[in-house]
Amino acid sequence: MKYSFFWVSPFLLFFLGYFFTHLFLSSNQITIPSVIGKPLIQGISTLSDLGVNVRFLKEKEDACLEEGIILDQLPKAGAKLRANYPVKIIVSKKPEPKKAPAFVGKTINNIKNEAQKHELGLKVYSVHSFDPIRTCVAQSPNPGSHVLRDIVVYISDGISFLSIFPDLIGEFASEAQDFLLGNGIRTELFHKDPVGDNHFCIKCRILEQKPMAGSIIDINKKPRVQLLVG
Repeated sequence: MKYSFFWVSPFLLFFLGYFFTHLFLSSNQITIPSVIGKPLIQGISTLSDLGVNVRFLKEKEDACLEEGIILDQLPKAGAKLRANYPVKIIVSKKPEPKKAPAFVGKTINNIKNEAQKHELGLKVYSVHSFDPIRTCVAQSPNPGSHVLRDIVVYISDGISFLSIFPDLIGEFASEAQDFLLGNGIRTELFHKDPVGDNHFCIKCRILEQKPMAGSIIDINKKPRVQLLVG
């Protein structure tokens, strides 16, 4: 019997040591609370008061949150840890402000592609301008400035020279041609009767015209004017 007791005693001592060690450690374990959503200072204070160390795992950009908001923690809330065991946290960070590209002079298609590439919001307005149609004539904010919201661009839709075509019937053809040419309009003359190669329309008067008097024309589109003279 004595021999048998000495054979069992090492196992018994190991079990007792494990039991008391586990009991001691369990009594010193801390239940980790949730600090997600709290400001950094408040989260650190909460964990430090429990005797837990805090380590930064990383910063994560989030434009919708203030800087220094705890987004995640490891271990999660409810975990039991020993004192001084580290809790790793992920903290929010404002993204770096984007800078406005130079859009003036570029076509609207190129602007849209570039804005999409840089994930920039865009507002487009059309304006009358002598610049080429569908090109940017102005922008806000200026190139290189920080973009706080959307970039506003102003796109040229050209200049619309709408005019009422005058009544030229009875006018001298040469004077009417000079008048129309002065407004950037070229004319085609047709004679009612055959004329020689050396004929000059000094005394010819306009008999018919196209477009008709009172028609709305766009000078910018270079309308075609035909005059029948005689």
